[in-house]
Amino acid sequence: MLVRDMNQLDVLMQELSPEFGWSLCAPKQDDETGAITGARAIPRGPERAVETLQLLASGVLPLFCLAVGDVQDYAKQAFCHQDVASDGSFAVAMIAPLAVAPVAGSEDGSERPTPVRGRWYREALWECGLISQCLYLACEAEAQHLHGTALGCMFDDAIGQVLGLSRDSRYACLHGFACGAGIVGELNDDDAGDEPTGPVH
Repeated sequence: MLVRDMNQLDVLMQELSPEFGWSLCAPKQDDETGAITGARAIPRGPERAVETLQLLASGVLPLFCLAVGDVQDYAKQAFCHQDVASDGSFAVAMIAPLAVAPVAGSEDGSERPTPVRGRWYREALWECGLISQCLYLACEAEAQHLHGTALGCMFDDAIGQVLGLSRDSRYACLHGFACGAGIVGELNDDDAGDEPTGPVH
């Protein structure tokens, strides 16, 4: 989980599955050579908060490891059975808060989050599109055969389920993106009159 707004970290930790570890992935430096040798995870606990804040203050990316496992099949199913979501190097789901929590003691007695309407929803979609475009350009610039593509079709409930989001959660998945080595499609007899398929990511 790459947390863009650290003000939402505590809320995310409450809303997502309690089984998640929330270990901060930070560079691991070799004590003798000073070289970066991999990544280290900061365990949960009283000491986690202090060390995590120190690392974030030093400029470490707020990228957290929630769980480890093989999610290749799940990624394909969650993104409308698209092979591109499971066969690439990575796939991401972008979530955003689309509701505000009920106010304690509110007059209407509401116990469910109130949906956010209007401009914020549009702007959240625009931000997802902009992030997707930046990822796409970064993939193209990184290597000759690395490509990225947006994943516009997804099963919101399936993604919410693996994240541990309840139906009353204020968070929802808005967009997806996948990256991998491009495969150039080949024409067959059925496609004789069509345009070349181009890169299939």
